[in-house]
Amino acid sequence: ERSRGRGDVYKRQVKDIVISTKKNTDTNVISSVQKQKLKITKITSPKAKTILLKWKKATGTNGYQIQYATNSKFTRGRKTVIIKNRSTVSKTIKKLKRKKTYYVRIRAYKKLKGRTYFSKWSSKKIRCK
Repeated sequence: ERSRGRGDVYKRQVKDIVISTKKNTDTNVISSVQKQKLKITKITSPKAKTILLKWKKATGTNGYQIQYATNSKFTRGRKTVIIKNRSTVSKTIKKLKRKKTYYVRIRAYKKLKGRTYFSKWSSKKIRCK
């Protein structure tokens, strides 16, 4: 604040502008993974007690996480399968119960600097043979 002699008070605000030339690629990678939603291309029960799940490959990920359960909220009988190979696009789930409806969901993950970032879930329902 300064006075100009006549009793008028003037205020000045100074804003610092920081311009960075370094691209924040970690943030870009994380947000691209988190915005993705995998597309399940095929889900079938080819033979008794098995489910075959196929999906489209996600970009910029380390692998996939598959969960299956006997109810849609994934609270009863939930099992998790981790696929560490990013190029895998199908999985056969075995040792299931016959004539039972299963809910299956899948998401991609990316590990970066000790943390794991996940995409959105894609889910489907299937009745096991």
